Amino acid sequence: MYWRVWMVAACVKVLLWPSYRSTDFDVHRNWLAITHSRPAAEWYADRPAQSEWTLDYPPLFALFERALAPLARRVDPNIVDETQIDYASVACVRFQRATVLATEFVVLGGAVRAATAGTARDAAPFALSAALIAVDHVHFQYNGLVLGLLIFALASLRRGAHVPAAVAFAGLLCLKHLFLTIAPFFGVYLLRAHVAPGPVVQRFLELGLAAGLTAVACVSPLLGPAAAAGRAPAAFRELLGRLFPFGDRGLVHSYWAPNAWALYVFLDRVLAKAAGRGGGGATRGLVETKVEVLPGPGPK
Repeated sequence: MYWRVWMVAACVKVLLWPSYRSTDFDVHRNWLAITHSRPAAEWYADRPAQSEWTLDYPPLFALFERALAPLARRVDPNIVDETQIDYASVACVRFQRATVLATEFVVLGGAVRAATAGTARDAAPFALSAALIAVDHVHFQYNGLVLGLLIFALASLRRGAHVPAAVAFAGLLCLKHLFLTIAPFFGVYLLRAHVAPGPVVQRFLELGLAAGLTAVACVSPLLGPAAAAGRAPAAFRELLGRLFPFGDRGLVHSYWAPNAWALYVFLDRVLAKAAGRGGGGATRGLVETKVEVLPGPGPK
């Protein structure tokens, strides 16, 4: 019954394929093109006349897109053509929608199955999640993929399998760095549960090596070719600049800013009004950061 729930949910989600899709659809289509058309050493590099939808997820997600690209090319060669802008043929839409559905089914479905008793009641909150349906299968994202890896990491913690949990969480960070926000809590739990009982040094090194080697394995497909091409430092700077932007793709990301930078920009708005400056504002419906009175954030 567990997998039947997922299959029924999948049938419902297929019916949503022609529905509204956000610009995230174009973002991921362009990432398919970037990872297919460019050498890995230049995935995060800027080029003249490139699409505005540049690659800004960590290397493991870029590898995920690269793995999908040959399949996309068989479906429709224009999908992986970087010169195509806002391309969305029927075949393209169906392919990208199908990849969201397949990764959710395999990764999230498999993780929930491994973490629970595997009943229909366990499947329903995830397979029929209104949030995932709206964000992944209408708006268009791959949250089922990353949440599946998070669930596997948390389930490993619950079983006491701390090293596999560290490996899974390191992989998660290399897939979507948004999860850095919970890294301190995850790390403290591992230190308390795995390292503190001792021997401390051995267990700390055990976790550090497991997580570190996982990160190296995820980043090396980018930095390895970059080193061979003699541009490893440049590629590393490009990667950091895309993952942690302080400039045009800014810290307050349009109007959604549940972070300390939102308070910083709000204070700047207050000071600007008090000083009689009537600028366009820090966020004008675009993905940017702009302050007028306080020091601008940096580095670029």
